[in-house]
Amino acid sequence: MRRTSAKPHYFTIMTNHYFVSLLRKLPLGGSLWGLITLLLLCFTLTAVAQTKNNAVSVVVTPDHKDWKYELGETCTFTVTVWRAQCLLDDAVIDYELGPEMYPTEKKSDVRLPKGKLEVKGKMKEPGFLRLKVRAKIDGRIYEGAATAGYAPEQIQPISQLPDDFESWWAGQLEQARHTPLSPRMVLMPERCTDVDNVYHVSFQTKAGCGRYYGVLTVPKAEGKYPALLRVPGAGVRPYPGDTYTAPGKIIILEVGIHGIPVDMEQSVYDDIFAGALKDYWTFGRDNRERTI
Repeated sequence: MRRTSAKPHYFTIMTNHYFVSLLRKLPLGGSLWGLITLLLLCFTLTAVAQTKNNAVSVVVTPDHKDWKYELGETCTFTVTVWRAQCLLDDAVIDYELGPEMYPTEKKSDVRLPKGKLEVKGKMKEPGFLRLKVRAKIDGRIYEGAATAGYAPEQIQPISQLPDDFESWWAGQLEQARHTPLSPRMVLMPERCTDVDNVYHVSFQTKAGCGRYYGVLTVPKAEGKYPALLRVPGAGVRPYPGDTYTAPGKIIILEVGIHGIPVDMEQSVYDDIFAGALKDYWTFGRDNRERTI
């Protein structure tokens, strides 16, 4: 859900500050000055409260409290749009309904009769039915969604594993265990804290060539600590090191996947992403020996 802008808060406060600055130059008595200041403060708090209470919310609710349905059972979603905690009778919405990520029904500029709209759907196969709603209020877009589960415990993998999947990966792991890690650690003083040391690290991935880079955070105090491996999602970027999850209480290794150092400026990675690593997710996808 997107909320209204907080700019009116800033404008109100700055406007009051301006008037207070002008009033300071006037020959006012202490009691009168105190009264004016109090009135301005009350006005500011009232304006801020009104802005916060004007928030718009799009609420999408399924008719089962546990959000779970049997195969073939109809799910009824109720859509409402609220502003300042009051139901809007004339809201206009767009919505899309269907299996998650694959909507099969889309409608635009639907007006909510009496402030509510019921949208019905069902699934005959295990999965998730999602209704996504976008409301148009005063030129802004506000979003809401709800997802119903249809026999989620029966969901099966879509892709079938190759017959040699397990044996191939077992062989890869065995091969990796015979490759010396040859670790390298370089202290990064500018990123260290009072309780953690931060290192830029790398490990050998293939004998004689190829390294795997990351940032290691280690508590300064001696002792035994739990360890966390933080793997990447996607993208080409630097890694700052994790000194915030549990400062001084955990060892954290945050790694990249592209075989390049992870301590450079973001502009370097932007250039690499636009060049050598452009569309990297397609590299070798037709050959398991070369895929990244």
